[in-house]
Amino acid sequence: MKQSSGQERKNAGKKMWVLPVLCVAAFLAAGLISKCCFQLVLVQGDSMEPAYHSGQLVLIDKLGGHYEAGDVIAFYSEKEGICVIKRIAAGPGEPVPMLTAGGEGTETPAEDGNGAADVLPENGYFVLGDNLEHSIDSRDPRIGIVKRSAILGTVLTGL
Repeated sequence: MKQSSGQERKNAGKKMWVLPVLCVAAFLAAGLISKCCFQLVLVQGDSMEPAYHSGQLVLIDKLGGHYEAGDVIAFYSEKEGICVIKRIAAGPGEPVPMLTAGGEGTETPAEDGNGAADVLPENGYFVLGDNLEHSIDSRDPRIGIVKRSAILGTVLTGL
């Protein structure tokens, strides 16, 4: 009996390190996935209603990298110091949209005397909130034109 209880203590000692190692491995894997592939983001505010509501979790796809008008993206606003979720209204090389007087729909700016309208730079995106009356977006200098390098990814879904 003494041999079996000694053997049990050795086995128990060997098993004690497994759980902490698995926990550390899971933590590192989750961090890597969040940094490179997918990330959960909490929606704050009502600027994206009715599509997304304040307090809702959304999943961000960081793998795509191709963004176009209509996509909902998450980006980091340096001026505000937060992650922001908005819909792309226009992308690089496209005319800067301007809201109509009633705040409904969009139109492109009038051409200048040389036949050229204001267009977005190669790495710039014009974003709008779905709830135009309650959105701080590219129309506001606190957000302005969103640089490609600030985009975290595309919003996949709400949870």
